[in-house]
Amino acid sequence: MRSTLRKGAVAVFVGASAILSLVLGGTAAADPNLNNQGASLPGFVPDATDVVGTGSDTTQYVINTASQAQSSSNPAVRVASFNAFKPGTEASPVTGDQIVVRDPDQVAGSGDEATIARPNGSSAGITALINNTSLDFARSSRFRGSNVAEQNLYFIPALTDGLSYVVDKAATADIRNLDTAELAAIYRCTDTRGFAPKLPQAGSGTRSFFLSQIGVAENEIGTCVDQTVQEHDASPVAGNPLALAPFSTARFVNNPPSPANPPSATVDIAATSATTGVFFTSRTVYNVVRKADFDRAGSPLPAIFGAGGFFCNRYATSGIARQGFGVASNCGALL
Repeated sequence: MRSTLRKGAVAVFVGASAILSLVLGGTAAADPNLNNQGASLPGFVPDATDVVGTGSDTTQYVINTASQAQSSSNPAVRVASFNAFKPGTEASPVTGDQIVVRDPDQVAGSGDEATIARPNGSSAGITALINNTSLDFARSSRFRGSNVAEQNLYFIPALTDGLSYVVDKAATADIRNLDTAELAAIYRCTDTRGFAPKLPQAGSGTRSFFLSQIGVAENEIGTCVDQTVQEHDASPVAGNPLALAPFSTARFVNNPPSPANPPSATVDIAATSATTGVFFTSRTVYNVVRKADFDRAGSPLPAIFGAGGFFCNRYATSGIARQGFGVASNCGALL
């Protein structure tokens, strides 16, 4: 059935896939999606030739739109990018729901469907990629770690991002002007000013990168830190002038599911560029693939993620498509 549908318009993919999603119990509903960020229309169930990924909250929307554009330009090899949390639950993110990441024969109930718990964050996506051959890539806002299995993966640069921290709009100057050493004390809970520090969920690339930048190990995080905040969710900070949380500068000004309501409407960010005495750093964000898959003769991955591939060309030629991110100078390099 899929080979027939591939000869039709993109709209046909969505309609047929919506039916498949419903037949399969709705677990794939809303994403991945060929027409929008995945907030409203039913998603499609990836088949044997689709390129499937999960992972980072930071890059989910910018990678989604590139995936949708690539899928429209080459429907024979669609890119299926699953969000870090269930689309449509942005106000109160739902994570860990079951998603159908692959149904090779597109026959519901035939027993070949690959269903997993939705990975939430860079590390969760990378772990899922390592453990599940039904996945082809992971979105990541961190670089390769020490895990032996990660040495078998290419971390392919895509975009650049800034990282600082957000505070409530009523916050005073003392919390708006924190440097690296002050943040380290706050997240170790040795600072005595009564701040309410928050961290993204375990597995978040933003969490691990932020902690590495302020020099705080996971086992040094103090008991005053709320570690249950969904990455780039501003609501736990809004309304509390003592609260703070690390935040992407690109995501601060962009909220694709509701463009009129970006995080900048409810919270402030300490810095969007290098500022004396205020924490700010730059980082590269990646698409991660298995080396063996990328290097295999006939692999579709180089034409999508590699230097000169669809994603790098899209980011280089369209500022709107970058959604506030910059283009990595080594976009598509095999690291």
